[in-house]
Formats: sequence, C-alpha cells, structure tokens
Amino acid sequence: HPLAEDDRQQAIQAAIDRGNHKGAEQRPDEMKDLLLEEVEHGFAIPLPMNEVKKIPKLLLSPLNLVDQDTIDENGNTVQKIRLTHDHSFNYFGTTSINTRMKMEETEPCRFGKAIDRYIHSVVYLRCQHPDTTIYQSKFDWKAAYRRVHIAPDTSLECSCRLRDTLLIPLRITFGG
Repeated sequence: HPLAEDDRQQAIQAAIDRGNHKGAEQRPDEMKDLLLEEVEHGFAIPLPMNEVKKIPKLLLSPLNLVDQDTIDENGNTVQKIRLTHDHSFNYFGTTSINTRMKMEETEPCRFGKAIDRYIHSVVYLRCQHPDTTIYQSKFDWKAAYRRVHIAPDTSLECSCRLRDTLLIPLRITFGG
C-alpha cells in the first residue's frame, strides 16, 4: 500500500534525522566499502542526498552491518561482513515496506523442499555406490537470486543513504 505524500515526506525526514542503525554508524569505513562495491558493480545508483525529497515515491530504509561466518575455498571458517537493509523499520505508524506489503499478492515459496530433495539424492547415491567418494559443489544461489532486478517503484522505496549520498538499489536488497 503506498504512503500518503505527507506521510512519505515525514518518513524521509525521520530517516534523515535518525540515520542508520548503530552497527552501521560505528563502522563507516566498512559501510562505505560495501556500498561502493554495490555502485561499482552497477547494483545501485548514487545521488546527492539533497535530491531525496524531490524524487516521487522514494523512501529510506536504515542500513546495518552483520558479521557472519562463511567458508573459504579451503574449507576454513572466515568472517564476512554483510550489509543489511532494514525494510521492517517503522519510523512511525506503518511506514515500513514490509508492514505495507500485500502478502496475498506475493509468489509462494517454491524452494522450501530443496534441502529434502538434496539429502534424498545423497542417500540414494550412497545406496547405489557405498564405497565411492561423493563429491559436492556449492553454488551461491542466493547471490544469483540477488541479481534479479526489482520494479522501479519498489527500488525507490528500498533506497538508503550513506552520509551525504543517496543510493537507489537496482537489484533485490539483502533484507528486502
């Protein structure tokens, strides 16, 4: 459900006044690096923040940084920093994207049984070849999925900021 223009303008001002979450504000250099990477790869459009109130339908979501573990090419656990967009954050009332979403219009989850099918395949292979080594590959399907472009109106509502720079995403955001 779209916001009324007065509410949208108030939400933008509240977002500007509040800023990003503490985790992001405390690590500005890491934030800058991650957002610069988004721009360099063509996944976000940077604009000066003084344009934010002039763009129809634009809203801002606060950013945060999350520390996660991942595995490198040798199987070692390494720490990774991930940029997140908090589209559930309400500046007041029901201003968040997630709160206003029409769930009945979303596509159902089609991959909920993928892990069950994968385990079934491994068990089947083991039964057929009990003494053979089973090799596996890991594909980053999540990263491929994130390369999906989003509708222009949704993109505007998923915008964020870093200091004096407005960023409009051109792909699905992590957290969106």
